[in-house]
Amino acid sequence: MPLSKIQLKSASRNLIINGGFDIWQRGTSHTSTATNEYSADRFRTEGNNLSTTISRQAFTAGQTDVPNFPTYYTRVATSAKPSSGQYWGLMQRIEAPLNARQGQTYTLSYWVRSTSGTVAASAFTYGFGGSGASRSNSPELTTTWQKVTNTQTVNLSGGGAYLSVYIMRVPDTAPSSMSVEIANVKVEEGHVATDFEHRSVGEELELCKRYFQKYNYSSDTSSASTSNSVPVNCCFNGSVAYGGMMLPVEMRTSGTFSASAANTWIFYTAGNSYTPSLFTAYEMSPHSWGMRYETSGSWGAGNAVYGRPTGTSSYWQVDAEL
Repeated sequence: MPLSKIQLKSASRNLIINGGFDIWQRGTSHTSTATNEYSADRFRTEGNNLSTTISRQAFTAGQTDVPNFPTYYTRVATSAKPSSGQYWGLMQRIEAPLNARQGQTYTLSYWVRSTSGTVAASAFTYGFGGSGASRSNSPELTTTWQKVTNTQTVNLSGGGAYLSVYIMRVPDTAPSSMSVEIANVKVEEGHVATDFEHRSVGEELELCKRYFQKYNYSSDTSSASTSNSVPVNCCFNGSVAYGGMMLPVEMRTSGTFSASAANTWIFYTAGNSYTPSLFTAYEMSPHSWGMRYETSGSWGAGNAVYGRPTGTSSYWQVDAEL
């Protein structure tokens, strides 16, 4: 059965999901000139369109500059600056009222440094969004890791649906290019920034899947195996079949389904194989999806059907982000 909403509220003090940048379901390097996009799970871009590259980087084993031996950090490189009067931000929306509450005091903390050279003070701000927000200017950044904090009694964003947390908010006065690195992002109740808490990768992934789930088929694609198969119940009208799947983690809401092109899948029934001409969702719920498949061939009513990927680029995903 899918995990419940109650199970998906972590016992950790950290309200940020994926603050250690362990989970990157969409890929570990994201280059874009747009906003409202995700890179590391749960972290989104916002504001003015800006040329950026956001990527996962690995700490050297045994380093002690950032405490408690984290595995990864993220690098954010910009190659332009926002238009006059605009900003670009990397941020996370914390769901309310599940994890965030109106009028509560929260403290944001994380570690940051410049990739090379120096980034001037005030090149970006960080802190919380919402009306009356008071964000902190960054200190001057060098190639030495330093911890920054911001404490604020918050107003929720999105009509009270979430708390906006900015770890990098770049103003129009920023340099035309810069590169910074960020690690161990934490938001907790109260006025004190405590040490970062590491959740297991498995728990972090489960928390991420409440908002986004992607399944890549990267190994067995042999026609003799159903280990990566897509379930299909039975077929109707000769060339149309319907199937579905229970999601392993119940999502925040009924998400938006998308998949690789129809020709990256193949379907089998009664000893015959068919490449679908259509592969699309016909119903969604927070805990399941249903699909409609069409082919130009005739399957024969009542025959069992299963589908499989044709290559390592085959995938399906469901998006229920805030």
